[in-house]
Amino acid sequence: MFILFIFCLSIFSLFCCCTNFEKQKENRRDKVREERDEKVISGDGM
Repeated sequence: MFILFIFCLSIFSLFCCCTNFEKQKENRRDKVREERDEKVISGDGM
């Protein structure tokens, strides 16, 4: 029973790590997109 609990806990923590990693990638992509938009608006992108 205890081994099963540890097994479930490790799977849950792995799942959380994976979802957090995906969120971080999306956030980074949004930041890059915002920076690009700012450059175009200010005229630095020309």
